Amino acid sequence: MMNLSSVFLIFTGFLAELFASQVVSLKGTAVLFCYRTQNTPAEQQDVIWRIAEGQLVAQWSRGRFTAGPGYEGRVQLSEKGIEGGNFSLTISPVEYNDEGSYDCFTGFDHLAVVTLGVSVSTDRNITAQVGDPVTLPCYANVGKQANLSHLNIRWEKDGQTVLDIQSGTGSGFKNRVSLSPDRVRTPEGISLSIAGRQSNITIQSPESLFLPLHTKEPVHVLFSSGGCTSVSVCTVEGDSVDCGPQYQHRASVHNSTLMLEYTTPADSGVYRVMDNRTNDTINTVSVSVTVSPTVLFPLLSLLLLLGAWCCYG
Repeated sequence: MMNLSSVFLIFTGFLAELFASQVVSLKGTAVLFCYRTQNTPAEQQDVIWRIAEGQLVAQWSRGRFTAGPGYEGRVQLSEKGIEGGNFSLTISPVEYNDEGSYDCFTGFDHLAVVTLGVSVSTDRNITAQVGDPVTLPCYANVGKQANLSHLNIRWEKDGQTVLDIQSGTGSGFKNRVSLSPDRVRTPEGISLSIAGRQSNITIQSPESLFLPLHTKEPVHVLFSSGGCTSVSVCTVEGDSVDCGPQYQHRASVHNSTLMLEYTTPADSGVYRVMDNRTNDTINTVSVSVTVSPTVLFPLLSLLLLLGAWCCYG
């Protein structure tokens, strides 16, 4: 006769088999275990995995496999395993929103409940060079069937808005930050991408060139053209500017912007704004200075006249 302690041990073992939990790293592989003692051809089996909300995760029905919404291409059931009673579900790569309780059924039998947790690195210190692009990670558990268009996502820096998915970009980050609500359920989550400061400017000679410095801290501006060694343009500290001989008579600073007057095609090239203290690149600007037709045509006429004078003079 079976005593009470034996019954307790059997019942405890049954609960341990029915209820299980595991924690998997983001983008890793999770195997949710579910078994039944049998040896039946896979073509005669019906296996269903659902998440707690009742949403379909994966289904094997008489030899046909179906992945639930949001799990396409990420879930697998082994046909060979099913024949031997192994209904374990593989999820890879794991997304943050895969967290939850999963139920395994065959027919009307409820075989297992597996709670899946998703771990994310707690390291939130990100180092990047000034001017370089960077991605700031962030994850949120959003229901698999939630309407993403209704999400209210906002990034802030020092209490100031960087990006609000509803109202737009904050001051100082225009055309440099991006976030896609469609990716909130992917391994990227609601990460914020910040592009490095790079721009292209085309002006006509002798128009003035305006180079944004993007800081009030001391900087120096370098210029290079055609792969040649960089030359110093100016050193700027506040409203004070100290420039090289070819720039000192046509350079000035206003509102953290360096202005170069009376440009010529020789000013075409790449300008880099460098932090004086760290020597990091803050801003890179590619400049093309073209010659205005009102200047080019008289110049060509003059050259033709000079050529004619040389020939007949």
